[in-house]
Amino acid sequence: MAAKGCTRAWTFPTRAHCAPNAVVVAPGPRHWELFVDFLERLTGIPGLIPDPHYDGGGLHQIRRDGFLKVHADFNRHSRLPLDRRLNVLLYLNHDWPEDFGGHLELWDKSMTNCGARVLPIFNRMVVFATTDFAYHGHPDPLTCPPNRARRSMALYYYTNGRPASEVSYTHTTLFRPPRNAAGAASRPSATASRYVNVPVATPWHSSSSACDSD
Repeated sequence: MAAKGCTRAWTFPTRAHCAPNAVVVAPGPRHWELFVDFLERLTGIPGLIPDPHYDGGGLHQIRRDGFLKVHADFNRHSRLPLDRRLNVLLYLNHDWPEDFGGHLELWDKSMTNCGARVLPIFNRMVVFATTDFAYHGHPDPLTCPPNRARRSMALYYYTNGRPASEVSYTHTTLFRPPRNAAGAASRPSATASRYVNVPVATPWHSSSSACDSD
């Protein structure tokens, strides 16, 4: 279960109330009740609360040579008394081959092994729990052409409290280098292949953000 730190993927059924060419989970004042219910069933985390302020979330863009070192996320909302529990990352990159890079890497608690590398292709969604040891990032500089960018939508979900086993001090982002000096030797050779198909609107509102995206 994602609630225990594992990554999960899902395929949405086709439903009449999923409008064609619409973003199923879009930044705005409301989240679809259907999607929040889906996340609660998927992860086993009850009472998920979407972030009304998109603190650190929203639409992200990284250009060639950009990167994000491996880290664990901040664990408390900056404006609300809520615990951060879940990350949802939806990738928006058409025609993105392996050699463009930008793989999301998911590392173990000891930072000695990268358990999965996820190519950020269009309509691929990653859901994972936010804990002090949910280390992730894309540490290698992008090698895409100068006219391309790695684009994603990041949505964070909170609860009022969390399990006692996960409670710790309030902190910001925790960056951690791999303990294996070789680094790359601890990475899997294959890329994770499970993904979610979600209809996404064609207009894109570009961001100038350089290195603030998973």
